[in-house]
Amino acid sequence: MWTYNVNVFLFYIAYVVTGPITKHVGERRVALVCSTVASFSYILLAFSTSAVALFFLFGIVFGLSSGMTHSVSFVILPQYFEKHRGLVICLNVATVGFSLVANPQIIRALQVAFGASGAILVHAGLILNTVVTSALFQPVKRHQRVCEATEDVPKNTIVPEDMKNLPRFETIDEKENTQINEENPDKSLNVKHIAKEVNRCFESCKLFGVLINGFAFAVFLVGFSNFAVLVPLMMKSSGYNATNAALAVSCGSLLNFLGRLSMAPLADRPWFSNKHAYMSGSVIAAIGSLGSSMRILLKKLRNNSKHFCVCVIVNSLDISPFLLWDLRLLLVSLVVWGTGVGVSMGLWMVLVIETVGIEGYIPAIGACGLIAALVTVTLGPLTGVVRDLSSSYMLSVMLCSALQLTAAVMWLFMPCATRRDLRVKDKLQLPDAARS
Repeated sequence: MWTYNVNVFLFYIAYVVTGPITKHVGERRVALVCSTVASFSYILLAFSTSAVALFFLFGIVFGLSSGMTHSVSFVILPQYFEKHRGLVICLNVATVGFSLVANPQIIRALQVAFGASGAILVHAGLILNTVVTSALFQPVKRHQRVCEATEDVPKNTIVPEDMKNLPRFETIDEKENTQINEENPDKSLNVKHIAKEVNRCFESCKLFGVLINGFAFAVFLVGFSNFAVLVPLMMKSSGYNATNAALAVSCGSLLNFLGRLSMAPLADRPWFSNKHAYMSGSVIAAIGSLGSSMRILLKKLRNNSKHFCVCVIVNSLDISPFLLWDLRLLLVSLVVWGTGVGVSMGLWMVLVIETVGIEGYIPAIGACGLIAALVTVTLGPLTGVVRDLSSSYMLSVMLCSALQLTAAVMWLFMPCATRRDLRVKDKLQLPDAARS
């Protein structure tokens, strides 16, 4: 358990340093190095036999390197788009939701075909493809330069009348590109400059809007991820087999992906409120996760209640077609839960930009990653503790539902936080909130 907790902690801590290092070193170098380290650390897992090696390779090395590789794209993409920024962010986040659908099925098939070690090696080969995709990172400004419109046009070149007054773009060769990088001090690995940028992440924690974003994301993350772990265990205790459990988890994950994807065409619309959609998604996820434990709740009430009226009500609920807690109702509950999770997780990065603006986006993302790392380590094991103390999955599920609902409640205080942040923005040198 400690190995997994350290992995999650370092995964989100990587959000703090990825932005500053990428700014001064370049996204291509960061992605190449981190994806290579992550791939080879996963390869070595297939040959590791001790708990210490597993803790070091998976918990520390893979946790930090995969976190930096994962967060590079979230640092880059918002800076290349303005009009369709929400669309791009939601599509990027949707790929994470798709991996939740595909990975369990792929890993299960690999284990059946190749065994544990073979499955790890093949999975490591899939991760190794991130090195190739990282090598394809090519900023537009590296290949283009704007020339004056008065420059001579080469002979035998036909230029349309409507393009004669437009700037002309030319490629930059490797020599010029190297010279530009040498002259630009920001492209060198300057620890002092990186530390200054990391300090901006801590400075942004003084903004209440960032704190609400960070803590709402963190508690929602803990709530839905722990519930996803509890679902197969709860189903097994209720008499369902592994196939039904896999089907239930896949349904929730599929709607999680579709929920994220559905936010892509809506996030940039002026009539669409990302804030209210995020809050609605949190409430829907809480209702869906709570609905999955309906049979356990009804059984507890029937066995422990001494009042005749309560017993009659519980029995009528238990035999009604709508609340009959069988596999179909569980799937419906997980569909509702997955939809809510997808909506909220698809919009949270869009809301960070709306809160602090694109100029303060990287420090704010780092602050949210720091908060998520601390909250997941402290609150993450709490559901397991509740399960051990109560000997019931019902209280653990109710705790997960409460955490998901807390994210929506926190956002009710965002207007007050925005007004407070406007009074301190000049001291922190961070931009205004875009909209509350």
